[in-house]
Amino acid sequence: MRFLLIALIALLPQMAVAEGPNHPPVAVATADGDGTTLVDEPIRLWGTTDPEGDAVEEGWWAVEVSPTGSNYSFIERNTDQNPLFVADTAGVYQISLTASDLYRRGPTDTIEVVVADNQPPTAVITASTLSAVAPAWIDFSAALSSDPEHRQLVYVWEFTGLEAPSMLNGVEVSAFFPTAGTYDVQLFVADDRGLLDIAHIQVELTAPQTNTAPTLSVSASPLNGPAPLAVNFVATAVDAENDLLTYTWDFGDGDEYAGDSVEAHTYAANSSYTAWVTVSDGVHEVSESVTITVSEVPRISIKRVVIKFNKSPSDTATVQIDADTAWVEFNENDTIAVDLDGKRLFAAPFSSFILAADDEEDDPTDPEGLDGDLNDSLYKYRDPLNLVFLDVAKGRIRVFRKSINLSEFTPADGATIELTFGNVVLADTVPVKATNRRFHYTRKGNTP
Repeated sequence: MRFLLIALIALLPQMAVAEGPNHPPVAVATADGDGTTLVDEPIRLWGTTDPEGDAVEEGWWAVEVSPTGSNYSFIERNTDQNPLFVADTAGVYQISLTASDLYRRGPTDTIEVVVADNQPPTAVITASTLSAVAPAWIDFSAALSSDPEHRQLVYVWEFTGLEAPSMLNGVEVSAFFPTAGTYDVQLFVADDRGLLDIAHIQVELTAPQTNTAPTLSVSASPLNGPAPLAVNFVATAVDAENDLLTYTWDFGDGDEYAGDSVEAHTYAANSSYTAWVTVSDGVHEVSESVTITVSEVPRISIKRVVIKFNKSPSDTATVQIDADTAWVEFNENDTIAVDLDGKRLFAAPFSSFILAADDEEDDPTDPEGLDGDLNDSLYKYRDPLNLVFLDVAKGRIRVFRKSINLSEFTPADGATIELTFGNVVLADTVPVKATNRRFHYTRKGNTP
């Protein structure tokens, strides 16, 4: 009986095995991610299961193939199922795993772990502008910078030529450039393992242009006349920078207008008006004025007319005219003209007149030989055929004309004299008396 019990105890393991065969653990080796890591950066290894759910007693990890000269280690024991593996040399490592349970050792599984060198980041600069007029703020960005391993990056900016601050940190920065010049901008991008890349650009700051005021001139026609008086105005402006110009008119009678020219602004009442035009280039304003006189029609009074023809049958004559007038205003470039019955005796711009002496007018037969003091209101004009005196203070004109053809002169109709001062024409007709081939008129009474 005793021997039978011992025999049964001895058969127990065989009876258990008879319940079914025990399978070895399955060695399944894997690594975090895609099995890739960087030099000196640990990677987690994962392994083994057992078909019967038995506890895996041991897992032997071993490096089968490694790059020449490499050093590597399992940070946790290589007998742990899930150790950390780290290597100091880039390359491909073949790592095997063998596992066993209480009963059996399983087959070996091998994986490849790729260890790569850490690559530096790429620094990229973008700017809101690369050129500007000083002083100016310019925005800079490192947002397009990148790192192959997607590591955390640090951004440092350096601005050569700026006093303060010359260095800034961050992905987005702004810098103030106070003066004209060329500035170097550098971006340093480093990853958390100390690898660095540098980007460089230049920005150009130019000095602001000095804006000069436009030049302006104004003209009007006519400058005087009776009411209602329609006047055309023209403003001419030149701007050195070719800026867009705007024009504003104030006619002096309460009316205003915008534009460089004005057609037929009408003054309704007699008065003297100062019309202003203002031109602006957006920075400067310049104004000019012109005076318009609206009054009754100026009067003319012929004081004396002498027309003396040469001997018959000649139609050539000499003419002398003295006239008084309510004086009109005119510019130095306005034309002064005298006509007799539509025949032009004389015409010249007032700028061609010069100051004269009183005794020249008193004795016009020899004006070159007289030496009296100049009268600052008495002007004369002389050419081979004409001698003309203008007294702008007294409103008087004297004309001496030689050798003019008056074949169409009709004494019976009198003598019609027209005086032209710029845009103003004054006219008067007087009767003439005939003495042989001489026709004359002398006014009686006082000058109007």
